[in-house]
Amino acid sequence: MDYLFPTTVAQAIAILSERGGRARLIAGGTDLMVAIHEGKIDAETLVDITRIPGLDQIAVGDEWVTVGAAVTFEMLRESAYLRACVPALVDAARSVGAAPIQAMATWWSRWRWRPRRAW
Repeated sequence: MDYLFPTTVAQAIAILSERGGRARLIAGGTDLMVAIHEGKIDAETLVDITRIPGLDQIAVGDEWVTVGAAVTFEMLRESAYLRACVPALVDAARSVGAAPIQAMATWWSRWRWRPRRAW
């Protein structure tokens, strides 16, 4: 299995396109690796998006908050802005696994690879 680290969104998209459906994005990997091990997902290439600048950011705008795909549950839990303004999201982040899982698991991969799992 290839494990690639693109440094831009364009590179990640190009890799996914070149691999013709046999590549999967990975951020934290806590759910994806289980799904691969269980044979539920087949992948020849993992495309790790954690080194793409900005995807690990929580950006507060005038009218919305943007949460990058590589933001972990720990980062959600520790955001002062989210604690003050979006406490339900912080509560949801606290409910996902133990602290070591929260430090590694990203909100995007949890939603993407285990969409039916209750948070």
